[in-house]
Amino acid sequence: MKRIRKILSKQNVWITEDDIIKVINMGFIEHILKTDFWKKYQKIKENANEYVKEKLNGILVEKQDYRINQLVENFAELKLDEIIKG
Repeated sequence: MKRIRKILSKQNVWITEDDIIKVINMGFIEHILKTDFWKKYQKIKENANEYVKEKLNGILVEKQDYRINQLVENFAELKLDEIIKG
């Protein structure tokens, strides 16, 4: 693994041992030393991270919307209680 990383780093390809293991497990052994392969791999990986980030942001927005709706409902109930009592 270290030897592969060293060879690729000389070609300005910076990968981790985990990346190498993933690629081997996916069956791309013959591409391990190809610079173009790793550049494409890194680009896909970056896009995947953006996709995950986008999905997580969507979940956070949904949670915020839910909390806002809960606050509005609670406030409406309090106002209704005030009107009934007072």
